[in-house]
Amino acid sequence: MKKRMGLWVNHRFSNLMLFLVAIVIVSGCRTTASVQTNNKANQIREREYSVQTVLWQQQSAEYKSLCYQAFNVARYMLDQHLSRALPGDKPFAIITDIDETVLDNSPY
Repeated sequence: MKKRMGLWVNHRFSNLMLFLVAIVIVSGCRTTASVQTNNKANQIREREYSVQTVLWQQQSAEYKSLCYQAFNVARYMLDQHLSRALPGDKPFAIITDIDETVLDNSPY
């Protein structure tokens, strides 16, 4: 051990630290080929996930049941609200978004 600037320095320790710093620096350098390969793999996974979600929406009994449930609850709430309406009240309006609510445009 030698004394530098008021600190005791072990040469083995300083060599180990230098080696670890070099590993960190070198490991931070990646080639673009590996990044492009990872991006391509991610795009394939995302596309497969998208296809699976569309298939679930088009063919799943669960999705169909959830749609029926949502519309039945809306019908029940509307009936309840209409039964409490007074003769002088303004008429009610139902506003819906057609895409993916009333119309299934997933094949397109």
